[in-house]
Amino acid sequence: MNKINPMTLIGLVINAFILIFTGTSERYQILFIPTLIAFLLCIIGAILVAKNQLKAGKITFIIGSILFIPLGIVGIMGIQKTISEIAEKQFNEENYGNSN
Repeated sequence: MNKINPMTLIGLVINAFILIFTGTSERYQILFIPTLIAFLLCIIGAILVAKNQLKAGKITFIIGSILFIPLGIVGIMGIQKTISEIAEKQFNEENYGNSN
């Protein structure tokens, strides 16, 4: 299982706060279901990336984060950094052997 970048986790926490806000606010109650769906997409995307399904996970995470823009950009940058780190690790293992 791949390690998720802390920036991705911070993005998920920010998205969770937005979800809680929409769920508890009478004024924004109508946004609760869309934000819940978007948050679940972010969670599923992060799990897919952790399970080495990088492309599907990245796309799912980005789709989920779109509703949370501009704060969703933190999570998008985090998932991109996670994918870059995984790709670099895989490249190094393929070309230079296992570094552990």
